[in-house]
Amino acid sequence: MMEIREMSNAYLMRCLICEKREIKTHQSTIKQIEDELNKRFDNGTLVERKEEENGRNI
Repeated sequence: MMEIREMSNAYLMRCLICEKREIKTHQSTIKQIEDELNKRFDNGTLVERKEEENGRNI
């Protein structure tokens, strides 16, 4: 891979935009996972969901 200091300005801008998009996607995924885990806590204990829908735990 090319060193950052060797990249053209246009390529650096493209890289920056792509990295920011990827970070935003990861942050959104982390938030969704945290929200789901928070829903599954019961009195401070993480509980597995027992209900099944279409053959998988929900």
